[in-house]
Amino acid sequence: MIISMQQSLMRGFTIAELMIATSVFSVILLAGTATFIDLGHSYYKGVTITQTQETAKQIINKVSSDIRLGSAVYPLNTASGNRYYYCLGSHRYSFTLFKQVDYSNHDNSTKFGLLEDEPNGGGCGSPFDAPVVALVNPTELLGNQMRLLAFSINPVGSTGSIYSVKVTVASGSDSSLSDPNSPTAQCQGGGSVTQSCAVTTLSTVVYGGIGI
Repeated sequence: MIISMQQSLMRGFTIAELMIATSVFSVILLAGTATFIDLGHSYYKGVTITQTQETAKQIINKVSSDIRLGSAVYPLNTASGNRYYYCLGSHRYSFTLFKQVDYSNHDNSTKFGLLEDEPNGGGCGSPFDAPVVALVNPTELLGNQMRLLAFSINPVGSTGSIYSVKVTVASGSDSSLSDPNSPTAQCQGGGSVTQSCAVTTLSTVVYGGIGI
């Protein structure tokens, strides 16, 4: 009896038992891997959304501060090459719409998103067309791989001292957006495309001339 039990214990697993155990382990491993990948996608998606929201918030805060404290708010000006600029007191905001910022291939002439600078001499001259009022210490306000879908500063009512500010910032490649050349573009697709895409729109109303 004792010898029989010892022989049974020494017999080990059959091939069928090993195959079943391996199959179960494989299913558990695949499920765990899928969950891990989904968590990774969610994490990076959250990072992209947060960065895009923070960028839009910083733009809104800078513009609102310049409107409140500035001596003048100039209307939108159009420059050649689908470039635009606003002047708010001593600050100028030059921008292009729908153009993705690439820090590895960036300049302050045509390959930029939204530049802030403090031009010399006052007024609201063009940083691109003659007579050029040159950019002075320009700062790119958009992060890498971001683009500006909309940027507007409009007077509210007839008082001339209340302004509506709106900005839409998008992160992601052309293929990740439903229409990369539209102010209403939204994220599309799945997987790695979705995790690298985010669109944020912020708006506010500002009372101007408080600091004058």
